[in-house]
Amino acid sequence: MYHIPDYSRSMSIKLSEVLDDIGVNEKMIMKMRKAVLLDETMSTIALRATSDNACVYNFGSRSEGSTTPGLKSDADTLISRDDEFTVIRNWSEWSPILSNFLMIQDETIPPGYCLLQKLRADAPLPETIEDGNHFVKDLNGRILHKNTVLDDISIEGRKRQGPSLASTGVPGVLDCDNVSSFSFKTMPELAKRGLDELDDCPWPTEEMKLYSRSAKCFVVGVGYKGSENSDFEWRISTSLVERCLMFNLNITQLRCYILMKMIAKTFINLEDEKYVSSFMCKTVLFYCIVSKPRYRWDMDNLLNLLNYCLFT
Repeated sequence: MYHIPDYSRSMSIKLSEVLDDIGVNEKMIMKMRKAVLLDETMSTIALRATSDNACVYNFGSRSEGSTTPGLKSDADTLISRDDEFTVIRNWSEWSPILSNFLMIQDETIPPGYCLLQKLRADAPLPETIEDGNHFVKDLNGRILHKNTVLDDISIEGRKRQGPSLASTGVPGVLDCDNVSSFSFKTMPELAKRGLDELDDCPWPTEEMKLYSRSAKCFVVGVGYKGSENSDFEWRISTSLVERCLMFNLNITQLRCYILMKMIAKTFINLEDEKYVSSFMCKTVLFYCIVSKPRYRWDMDNLLNLLNYCLFT
């Protein structure tokens, strides 16, 4: 693909040592992950102690341990009320004790998105009454849940950014994104197909695939950019699967990902314009790991791996 310079090995080792010195090592990463997961458990317990039957999930680079102080990563929190709402894929999944929404996907809806049709509470039948500002009847007579419900949630110091209510720029306080979501009763077909395509790949491992097939999936309130139905579309989120993949990277793969984010922040995303997101860097890394399973993801090959990911 490209020539590997003679100095690549020695420079890779030095680069790995520098990252080690600033805390990108196994010990600090495990400490960060344990702290964030403990906070996740404590936040869920605190909500349930106040009769709010919600589950709190901490996602993003802080939960993964894939950040440094200089990257100034924010905190990403997802809240799901699994005891109140559920998204079903077919009528057989309807539950009488929950508010049920039927996932709708057709050729007019972009991949990775869906519509949510409200169902009746007393029977597995479509709701016919347009009740409240957060629901609208479409041309087919379906009562759809609007994702603009977040616009009506007023929290001082927070503003709508995509599917989240973001708090930024508060002195001495970590920037944070809070996302409200609904969870699926079973994994969407799109996510299942994605896992099926990896059956012949050595990564993810069989244990990771087994966990991923049973992991909870969510929908979050944001539509596809430029879509005519962006107010009614909900994005499918497989954040728990993504976190599983990140937790199973080795230290060199994590360092490669962090270096990509450093380059994007320092040289590409200038003047508050985000041309290359962390999610893009992560997707490229996953692709490189899967497409080159025998590639040597070792400390003394870090510079070559970084070049490979940037080339991709």
